[in-house]
Amino acid sequence: MVFNPSNSMQESGLLSNKEGKESLLQSSRYEYDGFNKTRKVTVEYFGNEKETPTAVQIQENFYDAENLRYGIAENGERTNFITNGWKVLAEQDESNQTTNRIVLGYGIIASDSLKQEGNAYQYFHWNEHGDTEYITGEDGQVLNRYGYDAFGSLTTAEEIVRNRYTYNGEQYDAITSQYYLRARFYNPQVARFTQEDVYRGDGLNLYAYCANNPVMYEDTSGYNAQSKCPKPGEPEGQKKQTEESKPKIDYRKVADYVKDLEEQTGIKLNKKQIKELKNALRKKAYSKLTPQETLAHRKEFNKVKNDLIAQWEKETGQVWPTYTQIVYDKNGKPARNIGDFYDAHHVIENNYGGDHSWWNITPAKFPDEHQGGIHRSQSPARKLFN
Repeated sequence: MVFNPSNSMQESGLLSNKEGKESLLQSSRYEYDGFNKTRKVTVEYFGNEKETPTAVQIQENFYDAENLRYGIAENGERTNFITNGWKVLAEQDESNQTTNRIVLGYGIIASDSLKQEGNAYQYFHWNEHGDTEYITGEDGQVLNRYGYDAFGSLTTAEEIVRNRYTYNGEQYDAITSQYYLRARFYNPQVARFTQEDVYRGDGLNLYAYCANNPVMYEDTSGYNAQSKCPKPGEPEGQKKQTEESKPKIDYRKVADYVKDLEEQTGIKLNKKQIKELKNALRKKAYSKLTPQETLAHRKEFNKVKNDLIAQWEKETGQVWPTYTQIVYDKNGKPARNIGDFYDAHHVIENNYGGDHSWWNITPAKFPDEHQGGIHRSQSPARKLFN
C-alpha cells in the first residue's frame, strides 16, 4: 500500500506468490478532491499474472456541499441518491429517472427496484447486527442471500436483484469492495479505513474500524464507533427508542471545526481533550443561550479562568502563551497588554453553554487567531454554532 502526504491511501495491490515469485493480480489507484474526499478509484486486473491489465474498472464519487456522497459512476453508469440526512430514499439514473425507491423503518424494510420486471417490492431481512442476510420477493421467494465475517467481508453473495445495502445496512461498492461510511471508506478485507481519522482520541491506530470490535460497535459516520448493544437489563426495543430520541450530533461539522481550530491557533487538541469533547457532545444537547444567559455564563468563566489555564498547562504539558507586545483594537485603543494570557477560546462555545473545564479551552491570539480566525465569517465554528 502507498499513502499520499495526507495519509490517505493512494495505491494498493493484490499479489500472488507461487514458488517464491510474486505477481500482481490487482492494482487500485485512488484520487482525492480538495477536501480529501475519494473522488476516483481505478482498479486494474492482471489475469494470468500478465504485466498489462486485462480489465479496468473505474468508480467516481460525487459529493454535495456537506461532503456527503450524492452520486456514483461505476464504469460510466451514473447513479444519483435522493437522501434525507444520511438515509437514502431513492436512486436515480443520469437522466434523473427514479430507478429504485426505498422504504425505511428502523433500517431498510423494502425496495422497489423499477428495473425489475413487475416493479414488485423486495423485502430486506437482517440479522442481529443489522446486516442484510436475505432479500425476498412478494411471494416469499429468496432472491438474494448474503453472509459475512465479523468485519464485513462477504463470505456469501448470491444475487438475483441488484442491491448495494449489505453489511450493517451500509452501501457496498462492488468495484472497490469497500463500504461508504460518509467521512471515509472502509475496506473489510483488511478491517481498516482507507484514510486516517481526523479525531485523535480513540487509540493509536487512526485507520482502525470500531476499535477492532465490530460485533459490539458500529461506525455509521466514519468518525466515531458507537455501541450496538443495549445496557444490561435494558430491552432492545427500549435501546432503539432511546437512540432514536437522542440529539443527532453532526460529526462532520465537528471534525471540520476541530481541524480549523487547530489550523488557526497552531495548537492541537490532545487526546484527553478530544475524548472529553466527544463524551460531552454525546451526553448533552447544547443549544444557544440568550444574551443574558451568555453574559452570566461568561462571568462564571472569568472567575475560574486562571485556574483552568493552570490545569490546562498541567494536563497538556504546554505553557499557555502570552502577548509579547501591546495589541490594539480597531479604534486604536490597547486591547491586550504585554504579559497578558492569550484569549481562552471555548471549544464548545460560551454562547452555547460550553463547559468551564480545562479540556474545553484552547489558546487563541487576539484578534487574528480568535475573532478574525476561528470566528471569521462562514468559518466551521459559525456553521456548527450558528
